[in-house]
Amino acid sequence: WYQRRVRGVLQGCTHSGFPVVSSDNKLIGSITRRVLAVVLESNYDQNKNKVSYDEFLQHDPSYRQTTILENLANEPEYNKIDLGIYINQSAVSVPTSFSLHRTYVLFRSLGLRHFDSY
Repeated sequence: WYQRRVRGVLQGCTHSGFPVVSSDNKLIGSITRRVLAVVLESNYDQNKNKVSYDEFLQHDPSYRQTTILENLANEPEYNKIDLGIYINQSAVSVPTSFSLHRTYVLFRSLGLRHFDSY
């Protein structure tokens, strides 16, 4: 992914989680807004390729997110970020033909915050 595309996704909505799909539109997993913000911040501040688990626990980019995104506006659009290691590959999904009632029961019983349909 390019930094500019990630920045655009974060600025374009207030969702807290996003599905990650392959080029042939198959669900790979999901990634949260917080993970994206921490990775962007770390990449911008320290030019790191990977963020450790301890760094995720220490960072809370939510209150600085606007500043982080503004700083990235001046970055070259070709800066790439490898998000592969941050994707939750065990994301729960349901087929689009699933009934709303069954989806709701599944969502509530698993205590989920994000739900992808494919």
